[in-house]
Amino acid sequence: MARRLTPVTVARSRAIAGWLSISFVVPFALLLVLYALSVPLGQGYFRYRYSPVREMRSVRALAMLPVMGMACAGVWLLARRAASARRAGAAVMVLAMIAAGVWGWLGPPEPLTQQMFNLTSPSSDGAFLLEAGKVTSLPQYLRDFPRMVGRETPQTLSGTRVLSNPPGMTAFTYVVLAYTSPPPGQVGWIERVLVEREGMEPQQLSLIGATVRLSISLCIAWVAAGFAAYGLGRVFLSPAGAAVFAAIVTFNPCTVSFVPGKDPAQLFTINLMLWAWLAGWKRGHPEYSAPGDITGRAMNGGIFWMSPFLSGVMLVIGSTVGLIHIWVAVAALAATLWHAGPRWRSVVLHNISPAIVGGAVVIVVAWVVLGWNIPLTLWATARRWSEIQKTFQMNRAVWYLIGLPIFLLFLSPGLWTLAGMNLRRARMAFGARLVLCTVAVMLLIYLVMGVTYELPRLWVAFLPPLTLGLAVNWPVLRARGEHPRVAKALALIVLVQVFFTTFHWTFFDAREAEYRLTSKRFYQ
Repeated sequence: MARRLTPVTVARSRAIAGWLSISFVVPFALLLVLYALSVPLGQGYFRYRYSPVREMRSVRALAMLPVMGMACAGVWLLARRAASARRAGAAVMVLAMIAAGVWGWLGPPEPLTQQMFNLTSPSSDGAFLLEAGKVTSLPQYLRDFPRMVGRETPQTLSGTRVLSNPPGMTAFTYVVLAYTSPPPGQVGWIERVLVEREGMEPQQLSLIGATVRLSISLCIAWVAAGFAAYGLGRVFLSPAGAAVFAAIVTFNPCTVSFVPGKDPAQLFTINLMLWAWLAGWKRGHPEYSAPGDITGRAMNGGIFWMSPFLSGVMLVIGSTVGLIHIWVAVAALAATLWHAGPRWRSVVLHNISPAIVGGAVVIVVAWVVLGWNIPLTLWATARRWSEIQKTFQMNRAVWYLIGLPIFLLFLSPGLWTLAGMNLRRARMAFGARLVLCTVAVMLLIYLVMGVTYELPRLWVAFLPPLTLGLAVNWPVLRARGEHPRVAKALALIVLVQVFFTTFHWTFFDAREAEYRLTSKRFYQ
């Protein structure tokens, strides 16, 4: 049985408000100075531009105020003792996540135009839609992918996105369009809306309809990632703590700047992979169970005995979308082995072995059903990715200096506050080990592999383990908030997190859609 933790209250301390204030003011002071001086965030092709229509973005950001209120109310209710209040809080949080997904799609000025441009641009996620349009047989495409990535060049594909990523995103796009597009000769409801309300020409309907369907699907995946983040948080945290964790991981500048897109959407598979792995591993570590932890009780009852197996399944499936899943898995595996110490054999027997079996099952099924060799595909993608890195025209020395600071500028107050509160009671527990292993993997990628560019987008995947490690060691997130100050503290974190992220979003045109559309450069 999991040990019940003593309820934690928040002392009369200004530490939380202080860290929230510092982590809000300092990044924006730097950002305002850079914005006023027109200092570019990046170099050459890999540059995050400031929005040329920021005044329009600022007005549209006001639509997040009701969502902000719902999120704070949801956390407040989840922190109460009464079961009815917690049920109401869960419902409100679900509505807040869905509303945030709707805002993510409708938020940018002229959203239909921007989504269409981003999802038809070969240098953005549009590369996957254009590639999916060439596919006549998905099994055949997957089987031929290892040969294709060695044969094609960035010039023939007008970009590097397809060549530097496994085919999972192209397959996802193909399936979405295959099952949501109207039959040939018929007009779907999206096409009717485009004609009646947007005045689209008939010859444009097919492409624009495809971009709308894909962009909506990516927003749904992002919202689903928020739900998966809550489940991941519940492995260690109280309901209110898990909601705070989900808000920090899902709604932050690194994700919102690229919604709808592949990188925020793949948080869904990353969160599920970590959820399954850590839920299975925690069975031998009841000291990390939160009071009333449904996950912990279910595992003791045997429902989650397949968690490590499922983590292997999700690792292989997620890796076919992005190789970054492997690096996240390495960080989580290293942390659990480090924490196990002399008991590492138990981790190998009860966690690593089932995970290997789960991954092997996916590989075998893909080979038997589709004839698709997943290991060969991942190996070919990794090799091609390494080759492509050498072709980028950039000053590597400059990027070593500016890459990490740009990423830090996109981090949010919620994460910085968790880091600050951990400094007050630092101890080498599992949370600290997870943070250190995650940071070590990130530095390996940065210093050794030389991936120093576009980190706010590429390192979205590391936010779940990084944030979870910081959250686990803070008792306020693990215990029920019987005291009103607990509820106030957690609601305040969510309030500042959402406001900061929304305000940050008004500054940037991260994917250059607004710059290209206003300057008439389009796909050049």
